[in-house]
Amino acid sequence: MSLSQFIQMSHGINPTFLNEVNVVSMNEQQREISSEVVQQNRCFDNCFQLAMHLDVTYVLGVYHHLIPIEHAWLKVGDVYIDPTLETVTGEVQGTYLSLVEVRASELIDLVVEVQDITNANAAYPPMFERIKHHPEFRGRFISNRERSAFFDPKIVNI
Repeated sequence: MSLSQFIQMSHGINPTFLNEVNVVSMNEQQREISSEVVQQNRCFDNCFQLAMHLDVTYVLGVYHHLIPIEHAWLKVGDVYIDPTLETVTGEVQGTYLSLVEVRASELIDLVVEVQDITNANAAYPPMFERIKHHPEFRGRFISNRERSAFFDPKIVNI
C-alpha cells in the first residue's frame, strides 16, 4: 500500500489535494518566540497562536516520519516551518503534506464558521475532524463509504 493510499484510508483525505512541502529550520527570532509558546503535543494550538502573533499562514496537513499523523505547522512568506516539532525535538525530518493553508487574517473567521457549522460548544483551531464539514474544504475528504472500500466487508463486520 502506498503512502497516499494509507493516508486516504486512515485519515479520509482525497490525496489529490495533498501537496508535499519542504519544511526548514526556524530562524533565531522564530525559535525564540516559539520556545515561549510551544507546548508538546499541542501543534494545532501552538500554530494557531503563532499564526496570529506572527501574522503568518496556518497549515493543516499530514506529517510522516514513522507513521502519517494529522499535524499543523506554519508558512512564513514562501517558507514552511514546524515550531512544535522543532521546539520539542530540535529537528524537522520527515515528509510534510499540506492540505489546508489559511492566512492569519482569515483564521478567526474560519474557526467561527466551523464552530457554527458543527454546533460545537467551543472554538478550536482547524483540525480534520471539524474542518471537513466546511463547504470550502469538504471536497478534500472522502466519505466513510469510500474509506470502507479499502476493507474487505467480511473483516469490517467482525
